[in-house]
Amino acid sequence: MVDHTGNDANTFDDHLQRLRADLKGTAARLDRLASQLDRIPACVFIADDEGRYIAANDRACALTGYPRAELLRTSVAGLTAPNEFSRYERLWDSFVGTTKQHGVYNIVRKDGGLVKVRYFAYTDLVPGIHISFIVEGG
Repeated sequence: MVDHTGNDANTFDDHLQRLRADLKGTAARLDRLASQLDRIPACVFIADDEGRYIAANDRACALTGYPRAELLRTSVAGLTAPNEFSRYERLWDSFVGTTKQHGVYNIVRKDGGLVKVRYFAYTDLVPGIHISFIVEGG
């Protein structure tokens, strides 16, 4: 599956492998990754096991309308439309039990607007830390 920007699962697999290699053998210091995340041509969200965001790139902030500090005080659930919350719970439970997941999802922006996105999510960037690459459109 390729979108209009040329992003596909193989591209995100490559980014994932580079990020994992950079973190290998070190403590999960995500601040080291900030400049790398901003070079990825997609929105990048990094979350813990509870779905709380602990890192995001500039594109993720632009998509959601949240300044980074505010975005990092929310979670996957916090960006989920209320009418899709039961779907979110099923997807998250399934996700944390696998190695990767992709699909289409609606994100709620800070202003309340909905954005349809495609996501490519991977568990355990490092243990307990998960990464999602998100592109606009369905």
